[in-house]
Amino acid sequence: SGTPQTTQPRRVLDINSLDAEVIDSFNICNWNLLVGGGIRYLSFRDDFPTSTTSGAEFHGLGPVISVQITRAVNENWSVYGIAREALLFGNSNFSGGPTTRDTTGFVSELQAGLQYNRVLSRGGIGFARFGWEGQYYSAMGGDSQDVSLIGGVMSIGLMR
Repeated sequence: SGTPQTTQPRRVLDINSLDAEVIDSFNICNWNLLVGGGIRYLSFRDDFPTSTTSGAEFHGLGPVISVQITRAVNENWSVYGIAREALLFGNSNFSGGPTTRDTTGFVSELQAGLQYNRVLSRGGIGFARFGWEGQYYSAMGGDSQDVSLIGGVMSIGLMR
């Protein structure tokens, strides 16, 4: 009395990263520039059960560099842009096969948008960001496993 429903396998993409960076700030004309460098740990898992290659895993560590630029539009609003690049060395497992050592992966990130700033009563500045971000993950489980992500981003933070 009804059409049987079939469940399609779905793709699972699980990406976790942790950055530790040292930053410095410069003012050039009316622009504020933050440059940073440090280290990133990345755990990347991409399972796509409908393909001939069912998935890839990568766990790696390596240097990361970043640049952030902001410019005030008025007292409370700014525009911002962020670029970050990481070169990661680690181990990958492709399609459930044996672990491959000495795998090198790359992560590129770009972000741009608007930032709302508010001076806090105890000092410092609170901010909220609304923007657009793109991320590109290359060679995480082999040359054919590049992944791109793009979408909206919202974040809050404190500056002292």
